Amino acid sequence: MARLLDRPTAGKDSSMSARRLPLAVLAVGALIGGLVAAPTAALADTAPRNGDPATVSTDALPTPQINGVVWSQVVIGDTVYAAGRFSKVRDAGQPASAGRSIRNMLAYDIRTGALLPDFTPGFNSEVRSIAVSGDQKTIYAVGNFTAVNGAKHTRIAAISAATGENRTFKGSLNSLPYTVAVKGDTVYAGGQFTSASGKKRTRLAAFSGDGVLRSWSPTANRAVQAMAVSPNGASVVVGGHFSTINGKKALGSARVNSGSGKTNQTWSVNKAVENNGPDAAIYSISSDRDYVYMSGYSYHPQGGGKMKRLEGVVSATWGSGAVHWLEDCKGDSYDSFPIGDVVYTASHAHDCSTMGAFKQTKPIRYNHSLAFSRDATGKVGTQKKKQYTNFGGKPAPTLLDWYPSWKIGQYTGLKQAVWSVSGNAQYVVYGGEFLAVNGNAQQGLTRFAISSLAPNQDGPRLDGSEFAPKLKALGGGRVSVSFQANFDRDNKYLTTEVLRYQPDGAVSVACTISTPARYYFSRPTYSCTDAFTPGAQVSYRLRAVDPFGNRATGDPRTITVQ
Repeated sequence: MARLLDRPTAGKDSSMSARRLPLAVLAVGALIGGLVAAPTAALADTAPRNGDPATVSTDALPTPQINGVVWSQVVIGDTVYAAGRFSKVRDAGQPASAGRSIRNMLAYDIRTGALLPDFTPGFNSEVRSIAVSGDQKTIYAVGNFTAVNGAKHTRIAAISAATGENRTFKGSLNSLPYTVAVKGDTVYAGGQFTSASGKKRTRLAAFSGDGVLRSWSPTANRAVQAMAVSPNGASVVVGGHFSTINGKKALGSARVNSGSGKTNQTWSVNKAVENNGPDAAIYSISSDRDYVYMSGYSYHPQGGGKMKRLEGVVSATWGSGAVHWLEDCKGDSYDSFPIGDVVYTASHAHDCSTMGAFKQTKPIRYNHSLAFSRDATGKVGTQKKKQYTNFGGKPAPTLLDWYPSWKIGQYTGLKQAVWSVSGNAQYVVYGGEFLAVNGNAQQGLTRFAISSLAPNQDGPRLDGSEFAPKLKALGGGRVSVSFQANFDRDNKYLTTEVLRYQPDGAVSVACTISTPARYYFSRPTYSCTDAFTPGAQVSYRLRAVDPFGNRATGDPRTITVQ
């Protein structure tokens, strides 16, 4: 993308006031219209208007790279811990042949992207999920490993957050766990195991901080994929493929007592979302002080029947599980993470038409990361495709203007890019198996910063022939200059300057227009009317400028003034 030309100064062109008349500016209309009942709040970006929540910049910052996949991340202070299945780690910008041997877990500085050399745990197989102790000194890990740093630890372990050295942990699991959560001195695990430390536990178990098995033993009839503990420690919300917990109906999610394991607690989100079975699940759970955020996966949208299956994220209250909002974008969601007033997601969204945003295209265009307002701002639109559940009328958040682009990875063979998202008040970090971000080679890990810490260099996307004006002679010395709005990955509002190139070589700004556009999918057409000496040949060129001064300039077009 080119960012061309210095801004011309109109006051230095002595011919301007004598040779042109006042101009008129008109917004002709949006190219993509007819979007049904959508959230009504104004849209946000890195430089939002009207007090909307600001997203991080889409500038992908230098971050360590891995040669596999990252499944899980946690942030402690300024340190990111990333876990998954990989054997080599290299610095940003280095080729795949470079790097050092690090097995399945690493740590780096979220501010600089520098790998932390003193954190060197060794897991002999993949790590699926990690969680942090309350004092932030211990990391608990679950996965398919059987040894950590050469010592036997069967699928669950504890390590030092400072060095990666083993902590005492006596527990074990007989089959693959997918998730771990910690509250106080209790470590909760979920997966597809049937025993823990040699005793029967059906896909859910709890241990003390040093690995002694506890009596907590709710049962799930299918695999547990995710869990989160309530802020007061009283409840554990679990998600997965199951349809029952403790023999009671629980369609993909449930709230159980953290002490007794009983499920006699209200969880009304099950009335709205029913992701369960071998081909659907609540895939991940994140939370803040008020809400639980659960991402949905479904291979068959309605399971061959009339099940209420969600591929986006649902936000529910901790107390009763009442739906706070629901985002109905199509494309399985693998993770979500709330930061301040924004909730970031990891998915392969390809149709957000019921959210008032992009429709499915041919060929399909995927948006692997999205950002939503934490607050409910409107209603979900009506779903007109019969193969999908109609969540129309449910409370919805605003889909914010934040669209990094990703290159799908090849490591798992599942044709995905991102699997995990986390962060803190200043940074958002993504992990997965992607091979590039915004067209630049970067494998498996990346980070984004708030605008005050970011370079803010990701500007308008179109230039050259893709951003050329259409000219029409109107007679009487008038010329109509029309164009389709440019777009930006992280700014909705751009300033478009219509540059006039006069026969005597002078360059001036014929008109300036604020041109809102929603990334690639909603680009309104704008026009302005200029006036010049009849019979003269005049050229016009477009220049789009974002709030941070990044610019893109299109090709010129010439017309004879009538």
